[in-house]
Amino acid sequence: MAKNSKSTKASKAAKSQRVVTLTPEQQAAVGASLVSAYTSSATAGRSAVVAMAASLHKTLRGETNIDPDSITNITALVGRARGWKGRTLVSRKSELVALIRSYASLDKASCLLVKQTGCCNFHNVVSMARAIAKGAKAVEAVKAVTSKGKGAGKIKTPEQAEKRLAIIIRKALEMPHLSRNIRALLQGVAGAVA
Repeated sequence: MAKNSKSTKASKAAKSQRVVTLTPEQQAAVGASLVSAYTSSATAGRSAVVAMAASLHKTLRGETNIDPDSITNITALVGRARGWKGRTLVSRKSELVALIRSYASLDKASCLLVKQTGCCNFHNVVSMARAIAKGAKAVEAVKAVTSKGKGAGKIKTPEQAEKRLAIIIRKALEMPHLSRNIRALLQGVAGAVA
């Protein structure tokens, strides 16, 4: 049995090093699933990712090392369908490459993120895809997403708290449709903070 597991590991390693060229039909299928994910990401969130990963898995059958020409064709298809041009197309291309290279682990990573934080949006998925594409495991990708920004905005002194509260109150008072009670309350707090 140990010999069989060694041969399985060797075949997996060979499979991951092999560069796969996709047929035009496969490229169109991958492009369509990515377009669908981008289109429904605002409303569907994680379910768009699950559908995209399932579609990519069905088409690519576990392959993540896709040749650059196929990826260029896929990004061109998605860009045309979404209307991306210029800088937008360039920045979105890197997202698409990350999503293609990491689709096999995205479902697991998004499940872990939902368990840990209670939510998973498309922005989180792209961040995890970038981490996975760089070699991180699903757990490490979730950790990278959940640890971003912690500590950067912490209030360390009472003076910082007062400044931030004053800014928030000023912005709230600029809102046109505040009730009189709320406006009076905020003005009273603003007088105490200032």
